[in-house]
Amino acid sequence: MYDANRMASQALVLSPQHRKIVGAVAGAGALSRADVARALGLSRSRLSPEIASLLESGVLTTETFGPSTGGRPGALLSVGGPEVAVLAGVDVDADRVSVALTTLANRPVADHQLEMPAATDPKGTLDAAAELLERSLAPGHGPLVGIGVSIAADIDPATTRPMTPQTMPAWSGLPVAEFFADRFDARTFIDNDVNVLALAEAAAPGADARLGRSFLMLKLSSGLGCGIVVEGAVFRGSDGFAGDIGHICVDPDDDTRCACGNRGCLDAIAGEPAIVRDAQAIVDAGDSPLLAELLASEGRLSLELIGRASELGDPAIGSLLRETGNRIGYVLAGVVSFFNPSSVVVSSALRGGEDILLSAIRELVYQRAVPTSTRHLQVVGSGAGPHAGAEGAAVLAGRGFLGTAGTVAQARPSARHAVAAVTSRR
Repeated sequence: MYDANRMASQALVLSPQHRKIVGAVAGAGALSRADVARALGLSRSRLSPEIASLLESGVLTTETFGPSTGGRPGALLSVGGPEVAVLAGVDVDADRVSVALTTLANRPVADHQLEMPAATDPKGTLDAAAELLERSLAPGHGPLVGIGVSIAADIDPATTRPMTPQTMPAWSGLPVAEFFADRFDARTFIDNDVNVLALAEAAAPGADARLGRSFLMLKLSSGLGCGIVVEGAVFRGSDGFAGDIGHICVDPDDDTRCACGNRGCLDAIAGEPAIVRDAQAIVDAGDSPLLAELLASEGRLSLELIGRASELGDPAIGSLLRETGNRIGYVLAGVVSFFNPSSVVVSSALRGGEDILLSAIRELVYQRAVPTSTRHLQVVGSGAGPHAGAEGAAVLAGRGFLGTAGTVAQARPSARHAVAAVTSRR
């Protein structure tokens, strides 16, 4: 059982300057003292006592060495391991809950995942997530200094609680962040799943070289959400609801009703329910014997099953995914023309069908976006792994602890606990 009193007695307290230093080193993986000084715009002599203090406490280490410049090789600073402190990430999806534990430098320590009906069982899901997190913590770990939560919902900036999730209405208004803050006596940060995925991509090794500093993260699930990364930081808009690409109108003459009440929205004609509906119609018409066979075996039509049929060469499903990609690309072309990102990263559960979807998106974006915005643009699949949601939530917790999470609304459920929620929109 998690001992909050023991962990509280080990609380890691860092000054604002210490947090900046640790944040710079954690973000780079390892830095020389000169690089830290340049990153923070301060002199080495000014930073020397601060760095010495962090080295003495073990928060920073000098276990690796930089290249020689003619004399003795310079020591590189790195952030200590889980014995210094740990961060936790919790990812709540409709059919599962995942937990990841990392160091302050976002190096994986432990991860667990449990399939369960999370959409309809909030209490059971929260209890299960807490148990998974307790299982992850070990006696040799330092204090748990932050918890991040990823959930497929908007977050109310005033209450820090989920706002009427389309796929998980039972979670509306629940004190999710407060639950973890009270249970673990740790600051808790909550954001929607798309922004958390964007954080996971931005924090991955080599992300700057691979994706650039300003990119879009598109997630295709029950709806379509877009995370916006500007110079390495997630942009959330003035009220925290930026990136709601799913409610851009694709066709005003389309009578398909969207969950928002309007018609012709991208969500309504290219989100998971629309793809599943159209795939079912193809099966019912007898145009996809392969998918019909897979459906008879699995019993439930899903994006995973549709992707598998595409991977096996089903022509009718391939055509459906190309049409879906064209619709998404039509909207993205306008967004690309406006924002001029370096990359568009696409994540979905289609798996084997993602290549067809990406190709169609790419074709429409290059065809319709202004040429000056696509000269160096790349449209790529997500490189994040199976635990990206939970690992990204741990990144959110780390940035919150170090004060670099961006616009943060905070609430305190009790005098002992500090709860924070990053407001955003999917």
